[in-house]
Amino acid sequence: MNNTKILGWNILDIKSLFNFINKNPHEAVINNITTWANKKGKKPFSVRNYFYKLKKEVKQNIKVYNLLKLNGVDINCLKDEDKQQLKELLYKILNYKQKKSVFSVCLELSNNNLKVAKKLNNKYRNTLSNNPNLVEEVIKDLQQNGIPTRLNFASKKVVLMPQTNSKVISNQDVQALVLGVVNLIKNNAKQEVFLQSQKDIKTANNNLQKALIDLRRKNMLLEELKAENLKIKEGLEKLNKQQQELTQQRNSSYLTIKELLNSKKQQALSNFVEKLVSNYIETNKVS
Repeated sequence: MNNTKILGWNILDIKSLFNFINKNPHEAVINNITTWANKKGKKPFSVRNYFYKLKKEVKQNIKVYNLLKLNGVDINCLKDEDKQQLKELLYKILNYKQKKSVFSVCLELSNNNLKVAKKLNNKYRNTLSNNPNLVEEVIKDLQQNGIPTRLNFASKKVVLMPQTNSKVISNQDVQALVLGVVNLIKNNAKQEVFLQSQKDIKTANNNLQKALIDLRRKNMLLEELKAENLKIKEGLEKLNKQQQELTQQRNSSYLTIKELLNSKKQQALSNFVEKLVSNYIETNKVS
């Protein structure tokens, strides 16, 4: 199994994504990314960010480019993405079988995102004016497959085909527009809730961190107090022991002194008696 990773992604996932995009060249890249992400259980937003991050890295870092080529990754969807996106957009809009307005198709391609739909619509109008060769290429491709288009080419100039009730807004267009606005409001509300929840989580994390730091300090102080209490206890035990030894020494000294005094008294008394006897004998001799 190939465990090679590029910018945090396994090479097998990169190859799977690129193969899926390359196999659906007429589908918008963003739609391919969303479909592939849903199939793989990944977040479309994260996959899209990684795709454009890798595209930028390939242009700036030859090592990444060589690593992709070495592992057999087809990077055509990276190298020619702008032209490919325009062709995908033209294929969808110019397909007359859809019988939808240009803006409805753009809204569908953008997953009912009103802002993205406006950008796609502007990109389509600019392509008609600034890149007629690409428009002609797409039209010829559609015509070769027997698909009627919205446009007809004459001397490389784009001419709109007449359409009945072209200025009438259908109920489907109104529904699509309302759905786009509703989705836009929902997305904004979700974004606000997400940002507020992120803010609340950050505040809670900060408070928890402060509480943990305060608890750690109190635990350190408690350990210091325990150590001091142990020292005091050991000191008291040592003093009690010393007091007991002094008491024993005092009692022993008292007994010694008492014995000494008794011994001296007996000696003095004995001497006194001997002296009396001696005096008595002397007195009797004289008589």
